[in-house]
Amino acid sequence: MVVPKMPRGKSHEPRNGRLRRYCSGRCRQAAYRARHAPSRQALEESITDGLQELRFLPRLSAAELELIPDEDLAALAQHVGRARAMHEKILAALPAALEEQHAPTSRTPPPMVGAEHQPLPLSPDAPAAAAPVAPVRRADGSFAPTHEQEAIIAAAADGGHLVVEAGAGTGKTSTLVLAAKAMPRRRGLYIAFNRSIAREAQAKMPDNVTASTAHSLAFRAVGRRYKDRLDGPRVPAAKAAVFLGLSQDFIVGEVRLSPAKQAVLSQETVGRFCYSAARDITTEHVPFVKGLTPGERDALARHLVPIARRAWEDLQRTSGNLKFGHDHYLKLWQLSGPSLSADFVLLDEGQDSNPVLVDVIRRQDAQQIVVGDSAQQIYGWRGAEDALVTWPTQQRLQLTQSWRFGPAVANEANVWLAELGMGMRLSGNPGKNSVIGPLGGGPRTVLCRTNATAMGRAMSALADGEKAAIVGGTSSMRRLADAARDLQAGKATSHPELFAFETWQQVRTYVEDQPEEAGELSTFVELIDDHGAEEIITATGRLGNEKGAQTLFSTAHKAKGREWSKVEVADDFREPQPGQKVARADSMLAYVTVTRAMDRLDNTGLAWIHERQGRHVGDRGGWGTASLLDPRHPDWRDPYRLGGGG
Repeated sequence: MVVPKMPRGKSHEPRNGRLRRYCSGRCRQAAYRARHAPSRQALEESITDGLQELRFLPRLSAAELELIPDEDLAALAQHVGRARAMHEKILAALPAALEEQHAPTSRTPPPMVGAEHQPLPLSPDAPAAAAPVAPVRRADGSFAPTHEQEAIIAAAADGGHLVVEAGAGTGKTSTLVLAAKAMPRRRGLYIAFNRSIAREAQAKMPDNVTASTAHSLAFRAVGRRYKDRLDGPRVPAAKAAVFLGLSQDFIVGEVRLSPAKQAVLSQETVGRFCYSAARDITTEHVPFVKGLTPGERDALARHLVPIARRAWEDLQRTSGNLKFGHDHYLKLWQLSGPSLSADFVLLDEGQDSNPVLVDVIRRQDAQQIVVGDSAQQIYGWRGAEDALVTWPTQQRLQLTQSWRFGPAVANEANVWLAELGMGMRLSGNPGKNSVIGPLGGGPRTVLCRTNATAMGRAMSALADGEKAAIVGGTSSMRRLADAARDLQAGKATSHPELFAFETWQQVRTYVEDQPEEAGELSTFVELIDDHGAEEIITATGRLGNEKGAQTLFSTAHKAKGREWSKVEVADDFREPQPGQKVARADSMLAYVTVTRAMDRLDNTGLAWIHERQGRHVGDRGGWGTASLLDPRHPDWRDPYRLGGGG
């Protein structure tokens, strides 16, 4: 059937309550493309800018190419071939007088405008980072997107799922804002890690995007029904044991667990279940209890699972007895199979996502854009997963130009990226003259591996008359010190780190016999034995807040997402024994640590990595097996002549 053309301004008869201006969806799409087709001037500017930016693209190393799957490598080769063929067509279309001017006689990137291009030393076995590019300011004061940002914006606008690996300080939020602005007719949802990040993002996002936390979404859908329970009083462990029907001690090995301790462990089991994507509570959700053998832990897990299931049944009722928390309604929301009102979802911090949230987003029909940094995946110990690695997606892109720090700090970061075997390398901000070395005077931040070291350094600073503070406060250290004091006095403690022990001497014996399993507890025992529990408790009351501190102390975990002008690395980032590899979690923590500095970095506490990697350099002049495609390499070969004998 032929539908007659409608006169301009006319519409078809109403259908489903709407007037139809076009005879078909195809007509509507054609009209939309005609209205929004770029002008000739815009196309010419796009070609000019694109060709200019391509000259700054990083050259891929052999090591990087090996990381690309076979099917992706074939597609990449096809696109490269098309790009080179198009380049030849461009030259053929130019007048003869201009052909010589545009001929690619030199493949070396041109020097940056306004900055002297200095060769950056590469870590052994690490591909070169892209040459730093100074930001270009537009007439309206805003900055033009980099070629990496342009690629991300274009991929987002195409509508497919997208994963973006964004290095430290590379402006991932700004990039997501630009991507959202490129989709003005679609509804977007930005999901942030915490409320402050969501508020900050909402102020920057366009009107078509809503910024929220996962808990806010879950509260509006499910949590509001449990408001009375959320506002209810705390339930002591002994009272929770009564609600759960626990009346007898449970003995496993040499450890006797009272009903109250069983109630604490069962509720923690429920908490771990709520972080997961699982549909039911199993032994995998039972927390690790220090001081037990593997067989004893299995026996304890089998005992706790039925109790935890009873606790979860109570928590699902709007009038239950146990203390109801925010993670409980988040889990109930996930189990309900929610549908998000969005055409595209932006997930931030994808490398440390809770599986419960990942499960919700993956089940949506909306476009999914996940952003994060796999090298900063430092919360795996509490159940978080690196969604960047496993997310099903059509494209994976990178942000490597950091604006937080200069080339010197970027090089330190790249050392740890090489240690982790990551394909990404950071470029430092050419406008920042970051320095590696002593910090000098003025406020500073000291980053430590453990809470115990941060507390010990803060106590020394107080003794020297400094105004000191600890990021995140001292409540957790105060509770540990209280628990240690109770054990030293022969009393039991309910602290989850120590309640399996009956005396302080048992704690000492445990950290001496099993130091790897004890982890940070070993440093805490040293702190208690050196200073005493009472002195630590007193010091927690003397430490001030961040705002007025001369010296700020923090663990690397709490420093994530933060930045400071001057950063010192503490000496508790210990080098592994000869012949042992650096633990992956330790390398990630080191990467997070060095990338918190903006202007000055005293890297003494991690300087051992340079000597360690230097042992593998051999006689290659410090280049290791770095990319032969980098023009700074002494054996560099022009990539256009590879395979041609050059």
